[in-house]
Amino acid sequence: MMLRSSVLAGLPGVRHGFFTRQGGVSNGVWASLNVGLRSGDAPERVALNRARAAEALMVAPDRLVTVRQVHGVTTLAAGEPWGDLAAPEADAVVTAARITAAVIVSLNAASFIVVSSLRSP
Repeated sequence: MMLRSSVLAGLPGVRHGFFTRQGGVSNGVWASLNVGLRSGDAPERVALNRARAAEALMVAPDRLVTVRQVHGVTTLAAGEPWGDLAAPEADAVVTAARITAAVIVSLNAASFIVVSSLRSP
């Protein structure tokens, strides 16, 4: 399930979502929409969950850009996706790249916010 902010929805060229734990394929302690790559959940389930989130935002799963949170103050700018398992340590990520989704995983990977730049090239 994806929730939206009326404030962000009013911004031209921005697609966003706050995902809940509902609507995914994970079970047990990770039920249901777990998107955490390092959570201990089955990688194939996490991949399916991330694909569902990407689809809801109308971006390809390989265009999701995430970081490994360290509870610090570092923010990174992403031009192109760096690959899921190559995610650098930081606590925020921004992008101006077209059709790229900046992802922040929170609450033990149960929910995340995505803001996708849809500006024209």
